[in-house]
Amino acid sequence: MNNKEIKVALTGNPNCGKTTIFNALTGAQQTVGNWPGVTVEHKEGYFEYKDTKITVIDLPGTYSFSALSEDEQIANNFVQSGQADLIINVLDASNLERHLYLTTQLIEMKVPMLVVLNMMDVAKTNSIKIDIEHLAKHLDCPVVTTIANRRSDGLNSLKEAIISTDKGHVSSTEIGYDTFFETHLKHVTEELLKKDLPANIDPRWLALKMFEDNYQYCRHQHCGRHGHGQHRGHGHGKHDGSGIRQGFMRHRKLRKRMHEAMQNESLKFYLDENFSAKLNEINDKVRKHTRDEIDVVIADGRYGFIRGLAKDVIHRSTLRRNVTELIDNVVLNRFLGIPSFFIVLFLVFYMTINVGTPFIDFFDSLMGAIFVDGFASLLESLHSPLWLINILAYSIGGGIQTVSTFIPPIFFIFVSLAILEDSGYMSRAAFVMDRFLRFLGLPGKAFIPLMVGFGCTVPAILATRTLENKRERLIAIMMTPFMSCGARFPVYALFISLFFAKSGSLVLFGIYLLGIFLAIVTGLLFKKTIFQGDTSTFVMELPPYHIPTLRGVMTHTWFRLKSFIMKAGIMILVLVIILNVFGNIGLDGKFGENSNSDSILTGFGKLVTPIFHPMGIDSDNWEASVGLITGLFAKEAVIGTLSVLYKDQVADEELAVEDTEEFKLLPAIGSSFVVLWEGFFGSDDAEEEGEDNSLRPIMKRKFKSKANVLAYLIFILIYAPCVAAIGTIFNETNGKWTWIIVGYLTGLAWIVSMLFYQFATFFTHPGSSLLWISSGLTVIIAFYLFLKHQGNRLQGKVNYW
Repeated sequence: MNNKEIKVALTGNPNCGKTTIFNALTGAQQTVGNWPGVTVEHKEGYFEYKDTKITVIDLPGTYSFSALSEDEQIANNFVQSGQADLIINVLDASNLERHLYLTTQLIEMKVPMLVVLNMMDVAKTNSIKIDIEHLAKHLDCPVVTTIANRRSDGLNSLKEAIISTDKGHVSSTEIGYDTFFETHLKHVTEELLKKDLPANIDPRWLALKMFEDNYQYCRHQHCGRHGHGQHRGHGHGKHDGSGIRQGFMRHRKLRKRMHEAMQNESLKFYLDENFSAKLNEINDKVRKHTRDEIDVVIADGRYGFIRGLAKDVIHRSTLRRNVTELIDNVVLNRFLGIPSFFIVLFLVFYMTINVGTPFIDFFDSLMGAIFVDGFASLLESLHSPLWLINILAYSIGGGIQTVSTFIPPIFFIFVSLAILEDSGYMSRAAFVMDRFLRFLGLPGKAFIPLMVGFGCTVPAILATRTLENKRERLIAIMMTPFMSCGARFPVYALFISLFFAKSGSLVLFGIYLLGIFLAIVTGLLFKKTIFQGDTSTFVMELPPYHIPTLRGVMTHTWFRLKSFIMKAGIMILVLVIILNVFGNIGLDGKFGENSNSDSILTGFGKLVTPIFHPMGIDSDNWEASVGLITGLFAKEAVIGTLSVLYKDQVADEELAVEDTEEFKLLPAIGSSFVVLWEGFFGSDDAEEEGEDNSLRPIMKRKFKSKANVLAYLIFILIYAPCVAAIGTIFNETNGKWTWIIVGYLTGLAWIVSMLFYQFATFFTHPGSSLLWISSGLTVIIAFYLFLKHQGNRLQGKVNYW
């Protein structure tokens, strides 16, 4: 039985090994959720040591507590709240100067702190020696060393330090600042001492926070190199001072009043107009005296402390070009950087699609055998009614089958991303692509989700979690569906092979290029309207390369995959069941076979066909409308839907497949493993042309022109993604934004397809074409003006999305 309980919080910069330590301490005793009101992941776990239950909170990785991003706000608010008995500050020993900036802020917050120097093996490799005792004396807190990816190195010492550290002790170290500013800082501190502050709020830290938050919308970057850590960024205002201050850069908006700028609700209570005016007056005086802004003065004081500390406790041998620098000479080269990046992305794409595809077919066959055909056979043997078989086997079982097919690509993309993150390459990728994407209102790291979108939209949307704030995350989520996923390719291939045999490659290239162009237009449109604001610049720290550990990669992947299955998977399952049910309910109210031509789904297709008439779909081609509806289920379902609905009109008997054999479960399961084997080692010469050839006559009649076909393909390119992606969007945003994104994509698909078709067939019916073109352009202009109005109305408000 436990004698006591302790709650600790892990905080530190990204890439410091914080999460690896969390995993090593808590093992399988972890839970993953979201912080209240936000989508940032909340990880909590526990372990027991010497009759003490220790709860561990893994705070989001952050470079500072400036509350610029959602992650920083969460980490700052939790540390300030006093909920944790002890704050464990994890530092990268091989890049100590950079990581100590967060430590100085924790010292000023006066919270009980334990410092962990991680990656001591990397520091040793880089010939860095750290005087641990001297460091602990300067920081006035315990310091322990670990090698997180080797569980035996330092883990027990860390556990011992957690239970033995005095939870009531706070560091007495004081960071000194410019003498002129220090005088005013002490005056404000004395004023705050007269107020009724909570016990966990240090008045000096609160005073510093008030000065800093006068520039709540400031953006800081580090560039250049110092020590063995590297920092790169774009901008101007480079400072060439010694040590860590190298390259401290700033990019600000116009100053706002203190009470408007501050994000932390607990600080607003202590402000009034007179106090805010006084702080602004001090700001002006400090600026005139130091010829710099007050936040830079504060940063200089902290960096000065770090420089002096580094000289005392860090000892290096003669610097040498290490492996990290040699690799970076290639991957960050102005000429070789982007080609190298595309090679890495190609490998990610190859692993996700080529390695994952055989497993998709395997899961589809296996789950179909067990939950659909097998379950249906069992229910039939029990003489169950047809409606029950359709609900349990073909709807619910079919939903499970569909969800399972998304597991392989999601698993492999998570594995790939975990390897890139743990190896240290992800920050390089962000640096390489940052400049172009900033034009679209996104940081460089957004390029990874966009490229992943060419494989599968679902993991691409999930990969947007790496972005710092909701505004950028939403822009990226709105852009990813334009990247043609692998499921759309079979649809393109079918139509191109039938209608564009000689110019197929050019048509296919044009479709993909159109998707990229519309993604760029969408990014610019929303950036200039409702998502106005500067793109967040970030500290692009380039840590030394690491060899990812299998345990770390698999643990990281598992928790992401489990989160998808438990959250988005449920939403997907519900939507799939609904589509399956309506596809099996006849207009007479009876349950029929899947894709019954008299089903409610088909009837709805006939009903909505007039909507698609301006883009070339006539009333006698209502099957194409149904294909678009079932395309929400999965884009490749368009082909299956068209083949089934056209089959009654095709004389070729190959389309009329009749299954008379008795279903046998074990052979069906065995065949799924054969599918897996053939997926990796089988021949690429499988005969898939039969269906295409048999569909040719009827499709030639239904789609009367190439303009008709291209308009249809453009609509498939743009309109709402599959239910898996919709469920993921819902999981990553909320119901409101899910409807907005789905509505925008579908509306844009209709307008672009309609405009293309009307322009292409203008001389056939110039009167009606002119009317439709004018209407479409009017809607586009009106939509832009509406977004602009909304952007002006919402400008300055926070978290309105």
